[in-house]
Amino acid sequence: VPTDDALKELSRINSILSDLYNRITPLTQKITESINKGPSASQAVIQLQNHLMCVSSELMSLRGLLANSIAHANASNKSNIEIEHLNDLINLQSLLTEANIIDALEGLYKSGRTSLWVGPIYVTLNHLSQPAISADVLCSPNFSCGDDLRLLVQKLFYEYIESNTSQVVILNGVSGSGKTNLAYNILRILYDRINGCVNNEFYKLMTAGIVILEMLTSCRTPANSKSSRLGMFYEVQVHLNQLLTTKFHPYYLDQSRVTHRVWDEGNYNIFYQMLAGLSYDERLRLHLSGYQPQTIQYLNYKYAESSNSNEHLPEEFSQWRMALANLGIPFDDVTRVLAAIMLLGNIEFIENSENPDLDVRGHDELKAVAALLGVSGVSLYRGLTTRTVVVRGNCSKTMCSAATANHSRDTLAKALYARTLISLIKKINNPKRPSTPNNSSRASDSSESVPPIAQPQTAENFLNIGLPKDHNAVTNKEHPLGFIGIVDLFGSEDTDCNTLEQLCINLCTETLEYFYTTNVFRSTQDNWRDEGIVCEVELMYHDNGPCVDLISSQRNGIFSSLDKQSLESRGTAESFTKQLLQQNSARPGLVVSHNWTSFTVDHYSGPVTYNASSMVDTNRDILRDDIVCVFQQHNCSFGFVNHLFGQELRQHIHERSNPMGFKHRILPPDSNLSISSSLLDTERRSTFCRDFHSRLDSLLKVLVRCKPQFVRCIKTSMRGDGVFDQSLVREQVRSLQLLETTRLMADGLPHKLRFKTFNNRYLFVPLSKLHKPKSDGLDDFKMIVDYFLILADEAKYSTVNINWAMGKRHIFLSEGARQLLEEIRLRRRDRMATIIQKYYRGFLCRQNTSQMTEQTNAVKTVPTKSIPKQGKKTHPVPIIPPKRQYVVKDGQKLRFPHSRLMIEDYVGPSDSTLIPKGTKVKVLGTGKRSGFLFVSYNSKALEIPACLTQVIEKPVGVVHGTYQC
Repeated sequence: VPTDDALKELSRINSILSDLYNRITPLTQKITESINKGPSASQAVIQLQNHLMCVSSELMSLRGLLANSIAHANASNKSNIEIEHLNDLINLQSLLTEANIIDALEGLYKSGRTSLWVGPIYVTLNHLSQPAISADVLCSPNFSCGDDLRLLVQKLFYEYIESNTSQVVILNGVSGSGKTNLAYNILRILYDRINGCVNNEFYKLMTAGIVILEMLTSCRTPANSKSSRLGMFYEVQVHLNQLLTTKFHPYYLDQSRVTHRVWDEGNYNIFYQMLAGLSYDERLRLHLSGYQPQTIQYLNYKYAESSNSNEHLPEEFSQWRMALANLGIPFDDVTRVLAAIMLLGNIEFIENSENPDLDVRGHDELKAVAALLGVSGVSLYRGLTTRTVVVRGNCSKTMCSAATANHSRDTLAKALYARTLISLIKKINNPKRPSTPNNSSRASDSSESVPPIAQPQTAENFLNIGLPKDHNAVTNKEHPLGFIGIVDLFGSEDTDCNTLEQLCINLCTETLEYFYTTNVFRSTQDNWRDEGIVCEVELMYHDNGPCVDLISSQRNGIFSSLDKQSLESRGTAESFTKQLLQQNSARPGLVVSHNWTSFTVDHYSGPVTYNASSMVDTNRDILRDDIVCVFQQHNCSFGFVNHLFGQELRQHIHERSNPMGFKHRILPPDSNLSISSSLLDTERRSTFCRDFHSRLDSLLKVLVRCKPQFVRCIKTSMRGDGVFDQSLVREQVRSLQLLETTRLMADGLPHKLRFKTFNNRYLFVPLSKLHKPKSDGLDDFKMIVDYFLILADEAKYSTVNINWAMGKRHIFLSEGARQLLEEIRLRRRDRMATIIQKYYRGFLCRQNTSQMTEQTNAVKTVPTKSIPKQGKKTHPVPIIPPKRQYVVKDGQKLRFPHSRLMIEDYVGPSDSTLIPKGTKVKVLGTGKRSGFLFVSYNSKALEIPACLTQVIEKPVGVVHGTYQC
């Protein structure tokens, strides 16, 4: 930043140049006029004119550069002071431009802060050079986070209490922007602030589930060393203002990564953690002795050696093992399947010209895989190398080619991994419940894809999660079960080779961005138009609806064309791209290559080119029943694997081990669908894209019925070196439409409230008493607005727009007006709460003082020497409720009347002995004062202290336990 002396010198030079420019300009004009008068001008005059014009142009450019430098220097001096206290971009003092927003974000990042607001929208900067481990975030005793994030969580819970509407946090950003880590922080703060601690059983079960899923679904990519390849929707169930269980709803597992990847990307991290964390005996038992990532085909990639030497892998694997134990999941069952998947990649089938059977390269691996899966090596070989074909209703077996057999091997690996993960998610969502009153909430089943829509109150009704029989015991009409959800899906991706995986991921980001655009921009414009509001702000936002329609349209979208080609036996990549171009030639956002092997889609984050060569086969998602029949119960001794294929094996109960030529799915769709009817009918058979799109639609149905809280995540550095990369941030600011959002919140009217809602919410604002409730409440509304305008003038917000407008049915507020109203409302509410507490505490104090006075007067009536001290023989009777028809002494219930013996003299007010020691008296009931009894003596009823008497009769009944008053 320039010093004050340098700024003064720049200003002086700028004034000199301005004066010189002002003197040269008239001279240039006079020369031009003399030339226009006649052709007698000499060549020298023309050259002088050209020279002066060039000098004038250079001086003007230099003047502009100096002026910009001075303005930028002044703004930099101010920004250093302002950024430290900037918590909302609508309060930015400089002009609202993209460059100033990026400068504000950079200043915020360098000052150590990582978050700020744009009105109600939360913006966070990822400052982590390496992604945090979930166990470190969720279980660390030294947990710390920013005040803005705690304010976000507090806002979520208060909104849920006030509106009784489920809340959902929608995280959006590129891969590596810290979405998953932010979701973990929100979950921890939720349980810490609402339940009061993070040591309860529900939180421990949720933490164990997150640790298990993170290891199984994250991998290393060039952009992120822990890139999550599984979209997740966390549903934190809330009942009676307490958090119950957390349900996990998965969206799109990248199955192809198990067998095929880009060279600079790794497989799922759990495989490398297993090889680094297993003991020697465990390696022998799992047939992994001597194997390293470099020697396993499925795991070898560019950074395999560096991943294997990572010192954190054994620690992460031990945490994963402990999480399995906490949820009661057998460790050996899961590791046997994972070890079999790793060894499957080292099996290769080769053509044999002399024998119709295929040769095997990797006999030892084939035997090891068969032993791990509990089947014989011969049956596994036959299942991978033969194919059952149905011709005119008759089944016949044929030998597969080497390419087909190797494809079946990869299909089996993907099916084992995907089904194991879904099985674990089922167990995570249905753990052994803790013995608490709220432990009978509901059982979740996340494996289905197209749920039937039932009750709209909870997300489980949309995500196909079943309810137990005693569901009504926990949720009822008076106390419905709601939820606070967190949507952590994928970030937009553009790799060197984009396939169907990247297309599905980018559709997720496009859908969430379209949901954001609709809620923030389009709905605001529609409300202005419907209510007749004229706003000076012109919203210039990017509508990505055409891109979403291009991919997911049921008539001629990319998914629709891909499904048609996948359901045809002769469908190829070339026929798919030709059909795609034929149906969408008029769309501007699609370009198909000339060789029919790729196409380009214009996403909101930029154009992405996709390789279509493997999309048709990937979308078919076929698992032949020749492979499934290998794991029938009479052939397979491993019950866990038999359970993974149980849905398909039920069809072969009557056929025993005979395959019928069915085409199953690698990951089965909705279990409520009839499998047998969808196997052979190509019109009804589901595909990978169809299931994925159905799950995404079900998520949107949940989001529409909730109140969204948008969070925009920004990645600050591509290399993770902690340096703020302005070009990278600029791309994200544009794709997230941060400038348009800030302009709307700062200068527009984005908030609307009905008049009645406005009156009820801000009735604390005016000091005068409001009118009685009316049908329209316009008088109260005008009183609140008038008082608000007075306070707005006193606030002197020079840079914040505090405008409002009155529509037909709603009042529209700017973000500055909403913040000012909320600030006044909270201040008045706290003041009124303080007054209520003052009067109530005064009432309690006066009541306690009165009781203490009565007790003091009662003690004065008995001489100190006549009251026995507490010793081994006598015990004072505890406080007795006046309406109770018995007393309890030493755990014994004594009903009235009963007899007692006086152990001391009872002295009256006149210091005369009324009842002598050793006299037997009859107890009639409890006294009016605490610790006194009514007794009958000489036909008189007297109120005496209970400590002067002793029980002499046997009790009528016994109460077990300790009496509590």
